[in-house]
Amino acid sequence: MLMASVHRIFRSGGKSSNFYYARFSGADGTEYCKSTKKTKRSEALAVAMEFERLARGDTIEAHYRKVTAALYERAAGKPLNFHTVGQWLEDWLQNTKPTVKPRTFERYKGTIADFTKFLGDRKTAPLTSITPEDMIDFRQELSKRGLASTTINMCVRKTLGAPFEAAKKLGYLTVNPCSAVKLVKDKVPKARARRKPFTAEQIEAILKVSRIGKWKDTGWEGAILCGMTTALRLGDILDLLWANIDLKAGLLITITEKREHQHTIPLHSSFLKWLKTQNQGAGKAPIFPKLHGKAVGGANGVSRKFVKLMAEAGVVGE
Repeated sequence: MLMASVHRIFRSGGKSSNFYYARFSGADGTEYCKSTKKTKRSEALAVAMEFERLARGDTIEAHYRKVTAALYERAAGKPLNFHTVGQWLEDWLQNTKPTVKPRTFERYKGTIADFTKFLGDRKTAPLTSITPEDMIDFRQELSKRGLASTTINMCVRKTLGAPFEAAKKLGYLTVNPCSAVKLVKDKVPKARARRKPFTAEQIEAILKVSRIGKWKDTGWEGAILCGMTTALRLGDILDLLWANIDLKAGLLITITEKREHQHTIPLHSSFLKWLKTQNQGAGKAPIFPKLHGKAVGGANGVSRKFVKLMAEAGVVGE
């Protein structure tokens, strides 16, 4: 039998609340006094009865959600929506798509797909069930794959951190589980980590592999020739359109994504020769259609694929 009751509390020498307070007891007999945030007695009593039902321990999760939603709707005048992890991440991804560049969207999409696969059946769990420990476990999973520390940190702190931060701002979460995860440090100290240019023999080996097997006709040969002769970043290479190429003048004209500077670069004969063997599309057609718009970083990014191509060519960093 429910014994919940409501009372006004008057404080001597201080400001009294206009809200009714609920008095109710839990399953173990513990007594509680909580504000109902209601000024009408009938509404406050309804809230108090729901408080007591919760405190007395109906252990069915669906019931807790139902009661919580009912309390929220009474207080806020609008329904409460419960989000599962998978549902929230997918909704956020689709809402974000029009606001970011295609490659950024692909990075978000790839990382979120990785994370939901990592969660397995837990993707249907409530959004609030995700903890920093889950993020640390996911970070460890990425580390086992041999990903670079910068890639891991990008995936966990920045890419996954974005949808969880949005949920926090909207009031669906009290904390962002990604913000408590520490950054991964490089196994090789920066003082010893040095980038070295490819040798002519290594470039020839990489180009040879790009022309055969699964790499053939993927655009990798042209992308490698472009990078080798223009020094453009991989992301800028993948973005190139036929509008950026003036075959008659032998020029490449583009605006780099990172610095947003326009560059006019003479086309090297090797890259120019490759371009002339391709089906030349209209101005907005990509030069590398099978690579265009793909995410550069991430576990399944184009950069990782290039590392695999290098490995097949026998080119491995120190």
